Amino acid sequence: GWVAAVDGFLGAMVIPPGAKSVANKKEAQKRGGLFAFEYMPAAVGLVVNEALVRGSRLAFRVVSPPGETAVARIVDVEELRTWERGESRLYLVELATSPASVGHVAAYRHDYRKAREAYRKGDMVVLEGSKVGTQDVGTVRKVLTGEQGEKVATALAAASSARGAGGGMRRLLWRCSELERARRDGQAAPLEKTVHPLLQARLPE
Repeated sequence: GWVAAVDGFLGAMVIPPGAKSVANKKEAQKRGGLFAFEYMPAAVGLVVNEALVRGSRLAFRVVSPPGETAVARIVDVEELRTWERGESRLYLVELATSPASVGHVAAYRHDYRKAREAYRKGDMVVLEGSKVGTQDVGTVRKVLTGEQGEKVATALAAASSARGAGGGMRRLLWRCSELERARRDGQAAPLEKTVHPLLQARLPE
């Protein structure tokens, strides 16, 4: 359905068919110059930025990654399904709002709209919350890329479907800034320390 397609594509890196690299400067000049449109999206691919409804069909706006020459295209969902995917990145994140005894670690996808480079183990990050419009904070404990990440994502999706749970895997939004770290340490952390014992007391033995 449309909801699954939108959730699966947004924030992903995709490789257009026949994408070319501009590494060979002379060849680029012969084909129309270094600034010809066909060379703007380098071989790194394009990012699925937003979903659009065009009549009775679903389409997506794909744009160049952060830091690249600005490029945008509208691509029909059926065409986009034929494009190669960029590197799959999945993060296992320990949520800061969970008691340590629970060991609450959840999986999150990389959002190429927010960052081109992968996050690292130990990064404190902001995450999509379980409800629309909410956010969580956590620490990256493991980074899975490529085939390894895809296998874990597929297994998690199958488990979620078996439980009848709706929605796809949530996304990692961005690395915490110094201001966000200070705000959490000064305001959220003391409140969590107060709430944790109450939550732990309600957990089964």
